[in-house]
Amino acid sequence: MLNSFVKPVVFLSLFCATTLVQAVEVKQLDEATVAVGSRSSAEKSKGLKKALEDVILKNSGSRSALESPEIQAKLANANALVSQFGYLDTDEGLKLKANFDHRKIVDMLRNAGLPVWGKQRPLTLFWLSTDINNERVILSDDSSAEERKAFADASMERGVPLMFPLMDLDDLMRINVNDVRGLFADTVATASARYQADFFAMGALEANGSEFNYQLVLYPKTDISQSFGQPLLNRQGQAASKDEAVAEMMLSLSDYFVSRYAIADSGDGLLSKVRFTGISQMKQLVEIEAFLNQLSAVREASLSTLQGDSATFKVQLFGSEDDLKNLLRLEPRLSAAQSGFQDVADGQGYDGFNSLPQATENTEFNENVSQPLGPYQWHSR
Repeated sequence: MLNSFVKPVVFLSLFCATTLVQAVEVKQLDEATVAVGSRSSAEKSKGLKKALEDVILKNSGSRSALESPEIQAKLANANALVSQFGYLDTDEGLKLKANFDHRKIVDMLRNAGLPVWGKQRPLTLFWLSTDINNERVILSDDSSAEERKAFADASMERGVPLMFPLMDLDDLMRINVNDVRGLFADTVATASARYQADFFAMGALEANGSEFNYQLVLYPKTDISQSFGQPLLNRQGQAASKDEAVAEMMLSLSDYFVSRYAIADSGDGLLSKVRFTGISQMKQLVEIEAFLNQLSAVREASLSTLQGDSATFKVQLFGSEDDLKNLLRLEPRLSAAQSGFQDVADGQGYDGFNSLPQATENTEFNENVSQPLGPYQWHSR
């Protein structure tokens, strides 16, 4: 039997994953490429507006974000947010590629009271039943079918990491197209176990006259010994084309993940702490602080205390502590510390890292927060 370990395969250069992780760090959230009719000023303005819409959708994840009056005002002057743009001559025609100021995009969403979806996003394994060359099959990762390209394009456009099964000998021994069409979650979960993903989806895309029927269900990728109840997401409908059907499925996935992982500013300014152990280098502290500050749930994070190999960071939140926990679960560089870790009270002084600068505990901060989350261990790349 073929090797049962599978390295995640993700679309083009938008995503960056490491071999033993599930969640994916999404790149190019400030960039979009759109088709334009010419290089005229009018077409440029129209193209920049469409590119900004795509970037807003990538960073908010919610299609309703474009209906916000504040966002509509910004879209009317998209050029003000552009950092650079250029044209591409492709086989599909002329395209405009634009980059926007990422900080301004996030601030715009925050000021409009909209959620922000961070870089670290869950990876979904998609089992799709479809008709290719008059044969009903499960779409494979290396398929040259137009459905495969449509999903790749939609995945990049929406910033939703997606992977398809290899459909090699291992897969063929565990699953068939009827298992997917029948939405047999237990069977598909068993076949999914070899893949590194956070969720698995089952779906169907089939022609119905001049239209296309689609169906999509989503489950968490959990212990396969557990039985599966109701799916997290269940969508079905009709579309005028394959591309439209794929777009609807991807938007449904995006809407679900946004509801779980995108964070709006609650205005409460809640405070929390996160504790790490196994710290042996200054580099780790710098990496952890940078990681925490880029999370969509975090307004500001900084080192609070350091004792022995334990470091505690104070964190001011946009949302709730549960929002922070959800995001921490996605980070592949984090793992739960071993149970033998000895908890150390804050503010007890420092030892073991003479080269590290001393951090002092903020007493006012301590009075308003619960026990630290963790402890975690940090694994540098």
